[in-house]
Amino acid sequence: MTGVTSVYPQYIARSGKILTIEERINVCFQQSMNGKPLPYNRDEMQAKGDFFRLACMISPAMEIMARSYPALFV
Repeated sequence: MTGVTSVYPQYIARSGKILTIEERINVCFQQSMNGKPLPYNRDEMQAKGDFFRLACMISPAMEIMARSYPALFV
């Protein structure tokens, strides 16, 4: 998941268009999970997009810390 939001918006050949991270989340809901898409203006969709953006910022820092202080991450 590291860096996934840095490549969005991205052209997705299967969809034939450029998708935002929120649109990609909905594609996953529909195709991978056989679920219903979330409306883009809902708090839940905003939270999912924010989660991916935050996780992508934190992941590189956590990786550096884990390498520097491996005993903390056992």
